[in-house]
Formats: sequence, C-alpha cells, structure tokens
Amino acid sequence: MAERKIKIPSQVREGVKTALKPLGNLEDRVKELVEKIQNQKIKPDDLAKVLKELQGRLKKSRTELERSFNEGVAQVLGTLNLATKADLNALEKKVEKLAKAMAKEHPKKKAPAKKKAAKKPAKKTKK
Repeated sequence: MAERKIKIPSQVREGVKTALKPLGNLEDRVKELVEKIQNQKIKPDDLAKVLKELQGRLKKSRTELERSFNEGVAQVLGTLNLATKADLNALEKKVEKLAKAMAKEHPKKKAPAKKKAAKKPAKKTKK
C-alpha cells in the first residue's frame, strides 16, 4: 500500500511557531530566574510575582497552541475528505431502515430438513 503524504497547511505551521515562541521566551526567563536565585539576587516576594507571570504566559501559550493545533487538525482532516461521525450515524440509520424493509418484504423461511446421506453400495466380493 502506497504511503500518502499529507501536506500541512502553512497557516498551521505558522500558528504552531507563533504558539511555541512564548514557550522559548519562558525558558530563557526561567534560566535567568534560576541564575538570579543561585546568586541570591532575587527576593522571595519578587520570585512569587515572577512565577505568577510565568504561569500566566504559559497558560496563554498552551491555549494558543491547542487552538492552532485543533484548527490545523480540522483543516487537514477536511482535505482528506473523511466521513464525520454524523455521516456515519446517518448511514447507520439508513442501513437499519433498509434492513427492516428487507425483513418485511422477505420474511425468513424455515430451512428445509436436512436429507440423510445416501448409503454407499456394498462392496462386491471376488469369488
């Protein structure tokens, strides 16, 4: 079976890059904070403020990343022309309806009794 390559739309790639950029900034900021803590250049009160700021940025970045990812997946799935759950449910209802109609038109008949196998003729003996 040949593999099918899926082209990721440029909007998806750009969305993911945009969403990940703040995460890179956060990493730099955390490294900076760790260094300041190690050198005792930051007060505990300041640290709490900075951590709250980082949590807010991280939450925003995560939300943006999830949104971009979901939009991208929806767009890629749309290009694959796959059936949705709603499509499958509609087909299932149609099949059930057809099965009921067929059952009404062609009721089950009793299967004929099995015939006994014919006996094999007796072997002739040589005289």
